[in-house]
This record gives sequence, C-alpha cells and structure tokens, in this order.
Amino acid sequence: MSSLTKEIEGRFRALDADSEQGAAYLHDLDWARRNAAASRRAMAAEAERVIQDAIGARLPWETSISTDHNHVALEQHGVSNFRVHRKGAMVLQAGELGVLPGSMGTLSFRVEGRGCEEALNSSAQGAGRAMSRSEGRGKSHLQNCNGKRSVSGLIGVSLMQSATKRHRDTRIFVPF
Repeated sequence: MSSLTKEIEGRFRALDADSEQGAAYLHDLDWARRNAAASRRAMAAEAERVIQDAIGARLPWETSISTDHNHVALEQHGVSNFRVHRKGAMVLQAGELGVLPGSMGTLSFRVEGRGCEEALNSSAQGAGRAMSRSEGRGKSHLQNCNGKRSVSGLIGVSLMQSATKRHRDTRIFVPF
C-alpha cells in the first residue's frame, strides 16, 4: 500500500484529503471538472453555430443541462459535510434537472431529481453494464458496431467500448 493512502477497516483505501497530496488531487480534480464543463459548452456553441448556419435556429440555452457522472465533491448531508465520490451517478436535488444518457443506439432522458436524502440525492448515470468490459471486448467486433463499417484507431476503440449490447437499455428506468 502506498504511503499516500490509508486503509480503512481493512478494506477500503482512501487518500487523505487533508494531506498535501490529497489537496493537490482535489485541486487537479476541480480543474479537470471545470475544463470538461467548458469543453461541453464550447461543443454546444459550435453545434449551435452549425445549426444556425444550416436552418437559422438557435439553441435554448436556458434549458441546457451540464453535469458530470464521475467525480468527488464536498457535500452537506444532514448536519455533516462529506466528500462524496459519484462513479456513474450525479447529484440531483428535488426538482433539479439532469440527463440519464443512453449508450450508442439507446435513448437518453431528461430526468428530475426526487431529493432522496437517504441516497445522498443521487441519480444514475445510465442503466449500467450488461456485461463486463473484458467480456464485451470478446463479443464485440468493430465491423458490426451499430452497422458502422471500417472504423479504426481511437474512434474504433471508443465504439467498441460503447457498443449498445454492452449496456442495459435506459428505458428500464422510465415508465411509459
């Protein structure tokens, strides 16, 4: 075990947020989250420019939602503050809007938080994996990925890792 981490109850490893290394990690994590949010805004602005040039429409920015699904943040729950690590989840307070993204070929949904404090106001990022990454690698083929043929390089790897059959369909969460 690294001297930068500590074992908790013989099972969990944690980086001490009050240490120099922990503070540096949280600083870098905050930078990465802000950079990712700025990148999402820039991509949306470019998409708006293309749409506006093509058909004259503008995006309704007042309805936009920007959230990430893998982070650690200091949050207050009850009377205490905790660092909550959300892996595959987002925080949604009661009435707050979020996105339940589908994988390639499945639907995405705009969702509203219920404010369930017992679940730390968490909302799922998606329906989850139907198979492990290693199992999926053995069953997916680039040439069969959503009907796309002749993909290669990083795009091909990304397509393989997000192949539709590897993830559950998000519709399992949404009553129709």
